[in-house]
Order: sequence, then C-alpha cells, then structure tokens
Amino acid sequence: MLACSHICLVSALVMPKGKQFDVVEKAKVLAWHGEGVSTKEIAARLGRHIRSIQVIIKANRDLPPTATPPPPKRRSGRPRITTAVQDERLRRHVLAFPFHTAKELKRMVEGWSHVSVRRIQAICQKRLGLPSRCAAKKPLLTDRMVKKRLAFCRKHRHWTEEDWENVMFSDESKFDLYNPRAQKCRRPSASNRYKQRYVVTSVKHSPSVMIWGCFSGKAGRASIHFLPAKTTMNSDAYINVLREKLFPWMASHRITRFLQDGAPCHTSKKSMAVLKEKEKEFTVMDWPGNSPDLNPIENLWSIMKRRLKKDHTITSLKMLQETIKNMWISEVPTTLCKKLARSMPQRIRQCIENDGQMTKY
Repeated sequence: MLACSHICLVSALVMPKGKQFDVVEKAKVLAWHGEGVSTKEIAARLGRHIRSIQVIIKANRDLPPTATPPPPKRRSGRPRITTAVQDERLRRHVLAFPFHTAKELKRMVEGWSHVSVRRIQAICQKRLGLPSRCAAKKPLLTDRMVKKRLAFCRKHRHWTEEDWENVMFSDESKFDLYNPRAQKCRRPSASNRYKQRYVVTSVKHSPSVMIWGCFSGKAGRASIHFLPAKTTMNSDAYINVLREKLFPWMASHRITRFLQDGAPCHTSKKSMAVLKEKEKEFTVMDWPGNSPDLNPIENLWSIMKRRLKKDHTITSLKMLQETIKNMWISEVPTTLCKKLARSMPQRIRQCIENDGQMTKY
C-alpha cells in the first residue's frame, strides 16, 4: 500500500500540470472502477492525481456501461504565436550567434518580427533552455601562444601535487583605492533610482598601489612588496625585489623551483642574469606567457580584491596598504596556498583538453 502511494505521488509530480484526460484515459478509469480497482491504484497506473480520478468517476457515474465517455472540453487560452519550425529556427540562430540580444533576434531571425522582445527573452529562457548569462572575460590568445601553452602543459602533465607544492609562484597586481559595489541592487518599486544609497559611485582615475608577492604550497605565503606611488615595475626595481624579497624566502621555504610570468621586466637580460646567479639553488621555470589561468597567484589576488570590495571605509592609500598587509598576514593561511598550488594538475589537464585555450581558472 505504501509502495502504491509512493508511485502515485511520484507519477503525479512527473505529469505536466493541467494536462486534460483524453477519451481513452477516461474509458480506462471507468472500466477499472467498474472492476473494483481503487482510485489510488487507478491514479498510480495513469500517473494522475487521485482527486482527478474521483472527479471523472463522479461526472460519469450515470453513463451507461457501454457508452463512450464524452471528449474533453475545449479549453480557452491564448494560442501559441510561434510554430515549432520558428522555434527551431530561433534556437539554431542563437547557438550560431550567442552574443545577439533579443532585440537583434527580433530583427534578424525570420518569422520573429511580430514577437515582442520580452516574449523572445522568455521563450529563449524557458522554452528553448537558452538563458542569457554573463560572458567570461579571458585574454586573447594567438596561435603561437596556444602552442606555447600546450608545450608547457604537456611538459608538466605528469607532475604531482607534491611537485607543484615545491614551486614559488610570483606576480604583480594593482589594487585600486575605490572599488565599486556590485552593479545590481534591490530597491522598492517606484523609488528614486538616483538616491545615494542605490547609486554605484565611480572615479575616473582611482589612486592605486602596485604589489609584488609570492607564495608556495609547501610553506604558504612568503613576501609582498609595495612599489612607490605612480610607478610600475621595471628591471632595476625587479632586481631589488629579487635580492631583498625573493631569495631569502626561497631559502626559508626550501623551494627549488621559481615561476614568474613573461613580463618584460622579468625576462630582461639584467633580471635573468641575476636569477642565473642562483641556478644552483633553484630553477626558473619556462612560462608560456599570457596565461593567468595557469598561475594560481592570480586567484589569490582575486580573493583579496573581492574581500577589499566589501570594505568601503578605506579612504587613503596609506589605509589601503595597511589593510592589504593585515590581510596578507591574517587572511592568507597556508591551507589556502596549498590548495591553490595543488590545483595545478587540474589546470594542466583542462588546458590540454581545451587544446591550449583558456580554462575556467
């Protein structure tokens, strides 16, 4: 009995809402009822709700045994304004041109000019299963870059998570003083959208600081270095960072591999000559360039920037620097660095599976 009730419940959930009984189904209901089958069992057999079976039995109780049940009543309702052929034409166009808006689809797809933009949006989302989503932003890759990425990944495809823990990852990143809030907000209907609490403020040229940092999966965060205001990293500044920041931490963490991106100041003759002085202590890994998804320190920067966006009390560069320092010390645990380093085998596999194109990281 419990099994029957369970089947009835599941079947009732599966059935389309509001589907009418046809003549055949009604005849089955009346025939089974005449044989003494319970309404629960009939509902389970047809995948219908018990109440619907009871209504049919009551409405046709005076019907002669050999008579055919009346056909379902014609329901009122707005007919579909497009055909299945038109829907398929729209679906193919959207798959071929995923960046076209509903307004463009209305103009460009044959047979859809009479449909409103809002209706096209609803049809794409609900009927065709093609909702509008935010596009991911990734760097443009040339054929040469793709080949270098594949070469790098194939070279290191057999590295284990422990191998990647023995790598010191490094990079620079810019942190802006004024970080905008989320682009969407919730506000009451008919309220003033320009009220200060609902407005996203912005500045043309936000003050910022440039940071160099490094970490390893073996020992966690290492050092960070703030560049002077309104300056960018060059070869001379980078050499000072290597001597004063990187080399001591490489020895402290007992790391034997160093990974840096292909920025000109990193790969200049002067910088590489300084790194070559330490070739007996650690190896500088070849980098394919333009591959932020293969350097886990990019994810660390993103995590820190997301946390800074939630703090709107920072009003000066000095406060920004102090906040970043405190965050680096207290909110970058070794477990996070280990997790980021251990994600490298998966990054490598995804890059190879994507034929060298960008991954989700």
